[in-house]
Amino acid sequence: MMEALFNLPEHVRRRLAGALESGSLPSPCTSAAAKSVLGSEDVTAVITAVEELGRSGVTGPAAGVWIRTVEAAMAQAPSPDLVWSGPEVSGLHARDTRRVCQLVFARMDRTALTPYSGKYQGQSRATGSLISLDTDR
Repeated sequence: MMEALFNLPEHVRRRLAGALESGSLPSPCTSAAAKSVLGSEDVTAVITAVEELGRSGVTGPAAGVWIRTVEAAMAQAPSPDLVWSGPEVSGLHARDTRRVCQLVFARMDRTALTPYSGKYQGQSRATGSLISLDTDR
């Protein structure tokens, strides 16, 4: 049920944390009190999550601090970089898939958990990667 707290938009989650810290959202909270803080968000799931925190011993101001702390930790988590790759199409910015893969492998900071084991493994007379000659990495 805690997912309900983290699925809230960031500004609403901060408003909820502030209301819990200041005591303007009492525990146990009513649907009307939660709606006054959350606006149009699904208050039932949020009330259930706040009550679950209370059963764990995290109530009132401590619950607000807990929400802010978890939010800060979530903000520190790295997010993936997404690249649209594929054939060149007029009007769309897509990068060459082979080039994207070369750069991904060149910039890895640790070994792959699942190394390649596929169709092209063990080819004879195949051209190896020329990534070492790349000045763009």
